[in-house]
Amino acid sequence: LLCHGFARVRCPTCCDELLVAFSCKNRGVCPSCSARRMADTAAHLRDRVLPDVPVRQFVMTMPKRLRFVLAWRPKLISLALNLFLRALFSWQRRCAKRQGVPSPQCGAVTCIQRFGSALNLNLHFHTLVPDGVFFEDANGAMQFHELAPPTRGDLEKLLRKLVPQLLRKLAEEPEFPADQPWMLLLIQALQTGAARPVDDPPRGLCVLAEGFSLHAGVSVRELDGDALERLARYCARPALALGRLSLAPDGQILYHVKHAAPGAPRLLRLSPMEFLGRIAALVPPPRAHLVRFHGVFAPHSKHRARIVPGTPSSTEHVPNGGPQEPPPPASPTPQGKTLPARAGHRLDWAT
Repeated sequence: LLCHGFARVRCPTCCDELLVAFSCKNRGVCPSCSARRMADTAAHLRDRVLPDVPVRQFVMTMPKRLRFVLAWRPKLISLALNLFLRALFSWQRRCAKRQGVPSPQCGAVTCIQRFGSALNLNLHFHTLVPDGVFFEDANGAMQFHELAPPTRGDLEKLLRKLVPQLLRKLAEEPEFPADQPWMLLLIQALQTGAARPVDDPPRGLCVLAEGFSLHAGVSVRELDGDALERLARYCARPALALGRLSLAPDGQILYHVKHAAPGAPRLLRLSPMEFLGRIAALVPPPRAHLVRFHGVFAPHSKHRARIVPGTPSSTEHVPNGGPQEPPPPASPTPQGKTLPARAGHRLDWAT
């Protein structure tokens, strides 16, 4: 779409010129479009969605057999994510009620990633959750109650409760392949506590169980907007990094892996067809949202307008007659500096 902006590329030798559009309308693969979407999403989450409260990142990964099935079934991805958030919200509400918080409300923003650092298909969830719950006080105003950070024991209970329920729900779906004996073995091992021991136990706030993992060791305190935006950019990052991609003299594609598995090479040498095969597997299904909002951050939540920052109270008219949201006010930082105000969400490509 050249009308939305383009770059003019000129060859100094033959003086040939080529117009390259800013947008190729591609999701999940194009480094330029994905990087722009990453920056746009992170700015939107910081300025318009996540309030000024502590935020923690939960990373949920699944076994290889299960992630391959979910990668091609958007309905099953939504089912797995909803069950995960339901278990997480239940744990937060139980902790809040034990501390005397009436009617606690939870919220989460999830970025669905389909890739690993080696361009491998690895569907997993990066979920940003406030480190506490919201509740309505006697005056009708929404307040925030901070909870203690989770422990390894909390994560283990959460994972052992979630996984059997998730596998049973998936087995009931008609889109899930039938006759999966490995699922029954996983459920049995998790319920009886006879899970296989982990050779190399994870460090930090992370638990593993039969190919499932749950990590919650990254958090951002309030008033640290820059750190929150960096974390949001990490969650919404693209699958392909041009800085680690190069072309060998023999025509092979070279890709430097940032985080390689133990024993795996740090430099991938792929033929053009192998490279295209890996890239094709990372393209998300059509009409499937890659960023999901749940709880108080959901679009139809009755509490959203009283929690999220930067909610515009009115609209301004631009010269072409179309409505435009006014930019949010500049936000102060802990050091007293003032960050520049951002314009409305979804800037056009030329801007």
